[in-house]
Amino acid sequence: MARKKRSDRNYLIYQILCIPTGEEYFGITVTKPGGSDRTLRNRLQQHYYKATAYGFEWTLADRLRTYGKEAFAIAAIEKVRGKAEAYAMEAELINDHKPELNTKFRKK
Repeated sequence: MARKKRSDRNYLIYQILCIPTGEEYFGITVTKPGGSDRTLRNRLQQHYYKATAYGFEWTLADRLRTYGKEAFAIAAIEKVRGKAEAYAMEAELINDHKPELNTKFRKK
């Protein structure tokens, strides 16, 4: 009999800091084999790719296009088990910190 797939995966809550401006972004990602450092590097690369290849109109994407990914620091905040818990923690961080980069970009 096949084992049932687990539904309570590990998630990583992370913060991205735009060094030139001091603006921050909070996000979550599923942890992958290879450790959280590799997961975080991959996640920042994904944000950068989406910003440059697709031209998303998010504040984070705009800053990535402006300063380049080298101007950003990414750090793990906490590892959380379960999707609902991870999303709840991310929402709490966003509500508490009001990060500038977690918003859609508003063209002037």
